[in-house]
Amino acid sequence: MVDPLDVSRYLTEPCETLTTDQLTTLDIPGSGTPETTGAIAENAGPFCSWSSSTTSDAVTIGFLTSNKGGLSDNYRAQREFDYFEPTTVDDYPAVFTERLDRRPTGTCNIVVGVADDMAFRATANTDLDARGACERAKQVAAAALATIRGGR
Repeated sequence: MVDPLDVSRYLTEPCETLTTDQLTTLDIPGSGTPETTGAIAENAGPFCSWSSSTTSDAVTIGFLTSNKGGLSDNYRAQREFDYFEPTTVDDYPAVFTERLDRRPTGTCNIVVGVADDMAFRATANTDLDARGACERAKQVAAAALATIRGGR
């Protein structure tokens, strides 16, 4: 069993989930664009997106505040996903999910459970193939998890 993590500080500052060093290592350009208000943020949860100005690459990290059951909510909705593959990220339970499987076009989501009532999603939109897109999403999730665990 892994220790539950407190993500409360990132709910108001979701772009703080990736440090400058992590952004550089992951080759993610510049600062992110936070969304803490508006329909998506208010209904699903706050998120931050980083997009390249020179390629179609983009990553997003979002906190699923609407999932009151954390990652378990994704398991309960498993039949709603075209793609559903359990995994882990640094010993935390996770699952790759796609309501409409967009992996062949370079998009992949991973949801990581960090507490019984909290999960976050990392999404990668890339020029990579399905496997590469999911690996990219998992790398972004691992970086965010490292930040959250470190309380930065």
